[in-house]
Amino acid sequence: MKRYLVLFGLTLSVLLSGPGSRAQQCPTWSPKFNLITNPEILRKLRNFDWDKAVADAGGPEEVIASMKVTLKDAQDRLQNADRAAEATKAYGGPVIYDATWDQCRNTNMGANMAAKCEHLNMTEMILFLEGSIELLRCR
Repeated sequence: MKRYLVLFGLTLSVLLSGPGSRAQQCPTWSPKFNLITNPEILRKLRNFDWDKAVADAGGPEEVIASMKVTLKDAQDRLQNADRAAEATKAYGGPVIYDATWDQCRNTNMGANMAAKCEHLNMTEMILFLEGSIELLRCR
């Protein structure tokens, strides 16, 4: 009996891996998401239905194209944030990007902390976009 269950399991996995099940083979999590520290974004990502989103959008192509534009903008904004952090630091040496999401929620911060928060935000936005594009390409 066990032998037949194993054979059935193997057959089922071969059938499910055919050309009609591409979305089933696609992951729902990118390793890039593991580097994101914003708890709100992580919660949303864990519950996000990629296949439904792709179906609702009519396919991944337009979503990927839009995300690539947003990715370029985020990369530009990250460079600007880094220049601002460098220009506003109060000490010699490299900028230490140590801002946390709790600190960045404070609306009363100096220019250097604002630049560090923008760095944090754009870094994680880039991780989100790159990871999302990976997942969408599979679909």
